[in-house]
Amino acid sequence: MSASAQGTVQDGLAFSQVVEGAIRDAQGDPAWSFHLEFSGRATGAEGSLEHRFVLWSLAGPYTYSGQASLASVTVGEDGVVTYAFAGTYALEDGQAPVAGVPTRGTLAATLSVWPDGTLFAGSFSLAEAAG
Repeated sequence: MSASAQGTVQDGLAFSQVVEGAIRDAQGDPAWSFHLEFSGRATGAEGSLEHRFVLWSLAGPYTYSGQASLASVTVGEDGVVTYAFAGTYALEDGQAPVAGVPTRGTLAATLSVWPDGTLFAGSFSLAEAAG
């Protein structure tokens, strides 16, 4: 994992992160390996996030991308600011997924930073669209 943030909460924050690991299925068991890259910005109550990730299934790798908008900003008593983003993801063109491989859906991401702009926590979750 690597992460970077530039700027401050007050003046605006630009951030990026690269994460590798495993995505869990509905039962909580590791189902697919993944590589995720995202970047974005947040200034006050406005912001955006762009992402691209690869899921590895038994049938091979599948690449997805999408965008999210800043949905909320929460400031804790300790000065920690948590940015929550909501958006979508979709399988990139030119790929034929096998059964069980997601094709599109929604995403929710959070990033928590100290007042000086140091990124220290985050989450990224997906929900597959029906049909």
